[in-house]
Amino acid sequence: MENEKTKCTICGEEINVKDKLCPHCDSTVEVKSEESKGDNLEPAAETAVVESSKNPDDKIELWNPNAAANWSFLFTMVFGTFLHAKNWKALNKEEEAKISMYWFYGGIVVVILLNVLPESNFDYIVALAPLLAWYFMQAKKQVKYIKDNNIDYKRKGWGKPILVGICAFVVLSIAYIVFTGNSELEDAAQPLVSKIIADNFGRGSAKCVDVEITDELSSGLYKARAYLDNGKSVIIMIQERDNNQIYVSIPTDQ
Repeated sequence: MENEKTKCTICGEEINVKDKLCPHCDSTVEVKSEESKGDNLEPAAETAVVESSKNPDDKIELWNPNAAANWSFLFTMVFGTFLHAKNWKALNKEEEAKISMYWFYGGIVVVILLNVLPESNFDYIVALAPLLAWYFMQAKKQVKYIKDNNIDYKRKGWGKPILVGICAFVVLSIAYIVFTGNSELEDAAQPLVSKIIADNFGRGSAKCVDVEITDELSSGLYKARAYLDNGKSVIIMIQERDNNQIYVSIPTDQ
């Protein structure tokens, strides 16, 4: 081992491994450790093992996408689209999160339209068509993504979302009653006004196209304005009676 040779790291000339100075360039020799070449040699330096500071037991937290979609049939698609957007964000799928938010805003528009537009036979279509479209086009996509990628996630609780959903449902119900509470009564009075006018002035007379309750005089007695198809309007009285019957009269002093 005494005559073992190496090379100077400065000038590249051959020197003895035990030399402290290079005899060719007088530079200090830097000794480099080599990997062990035998069973009896130890490595010059200890290998450092760096462990991740992240707990391997930590799981991503998500709401069950299937449950969120199913709850939407009760709380409208606004409920499910928002939770799915949050799930996509937690999965670092920003583009999918944006798409879910577009559906969320669309759901809000649907809810507003159902509350402000007059009731019709197409209300169920307006409510269900967007919900079913989102359910099969977007909601199932998240379910498939999680399944295909074997994502083992920690399930978030449903207490807070369901409580928010119930509160929103109550608020919407109150708003519906406030803004459309008399709509059924007004709709029922409309053909009666047309009949009264036809009976008194003939079949070719004007017809009622809309009724708007303006005042509640007493319990079950309302003052309203009936709008005719000739551009005119008349004051009418509407009285609610037993067995869901109503009585409509047109005062003569007008």
